[in-house]
Amino acid sequence: MKTLLKILKYFFISLFAVILLFLATVYLGHQVFFKPEYSEVPTKEAIVNDSFCFGVECQENPTTTEGYISILAAQIKRYNSETNTYWPNNSVKDYYALVESIENKKGWLISPDGKIQNLKTAEITAITHSRPRYSVGFSEFEHQGKKGMYLALSEKDLTNVLQYEKYSHLGTYDLFITYAHELFHMSEQNKWKSPEKVINASRSDRFEDLDARVQRNLIYQQVLKAIVENDTVRKQENIKAIVSSYRYYQKNFAEDYKSSLFMDRIEGSAYYFEMITSLYSAYPNQIKTEHDLYEGLKLIAQNTNPFEGIGLGIEGYWLSGWTGVLLDQYEGDQKNDWKLQLMNNPNSTPLEILSNKFNGIDLPTPQRVTEKDKLKIQSWIKEREETSNLPALFQFMYQIIF
Repeated sequence: MKTLLKILKYFFISLFAVILLFLATVYLGHQVFFKPEYSEVPTKEAIVNDSFCFGVECQENPTTTEGYISILAAQIKRYNSETNTYWPNNSVKDYYALVESIENKKGWLISPDGKIQNLKTAEITAITHSRPRYSVGFSEFEHQGKKGMYLALSEKDLTNVLQYEKYSHLGTYDLFITYAHELFHMSEQNKWKSPEKVINASRSDRFEDLDARVQRNLIYQQVLKAIVENDTVRKQENIKAIVSSYRYYQKNFAEDYKSSLFMDRIEGSAYYFEMITSLYSAYPNQIKTEHDLYEGLKLIAQNTNPFEGIGLGIEGYWLSGWTGVLLDQYEGDQKNDWKLQLMNNPNSTPLEILSNKFNGIDLPTPQRVTEKDKLKIQSWIKEREETSNLPALFQFMYQIIF
């Protein structure tokens, strides 16, 4: 009996020591050894011309949670005032936002019309038990006839512009993007026809296929160039060049092409939706009409660096989302047609739809990629693969535990 008690004693002492060591490792890892980069000063310049100013420097960015909640509530109110503007038969409407601070026992329920209700932890858990309290944590909820999105707010990230300055189409801490983008996945896309098989369901970036990455980047450059072009004839020629490059990609990178379809359709349309809704909701004094919207998008496209993100995953968002903008420009008053095709055809993507518009039409010889661009992309991939994920990992564990 004494031996058993001694064994149990040492077991619990060892278990306690292991738990203490783990907690100390997480704490020191996040707070000392692998601290995320932090800056209250923007590192990206605002996107400005005579008509527009987009980016962090163009927005009010409060340092208190209460101040930010007021801004988020105004964004949600503006979003819900014109929900059918963004997508045909849009299902992302009348959703509440349940916001909870990661660091403190604070919560807020924001109604679709922008009203704010302060909540205690017990009131939050009564609404939903699914509370992923880490940066960009979210989940859908329904409670007493109210449907909405739970959003975890990091008060530390609120003042760290490095976390959200890349979203110039919003310009503020980015809970609204999570609200709009993820609800589009959950509420809108769940009605769409699904493919029989999803290729690349793991969302591999396929960095190993360098030539495919370079070809897709070329198409992305061409899409941005076509969006910015004002001359009708030159714009048409630019679009033909895109289609020529895309068909070359389909033919010569068949495996990569098949792997791109799911992300291009699902994430591309969600990113398109995110950009449109963010501009309307975050810049009401600048984006008042549809004309303002597309002029603003042209300015952002003109200032978008196509080399900031390489990989099949992120290409699905950016390349495909911007192709949606180009389709809007191309189709004009019929700009909902491509969206309806996307919803009803599980194998369609914005690039596929654009390409099909030029069936039977002579196209230019595919533009060749440059060695300079290839070396640039190769260098970016190498840097990405050598970048440590430990700061993000330790931040995630710290927020979950502490």
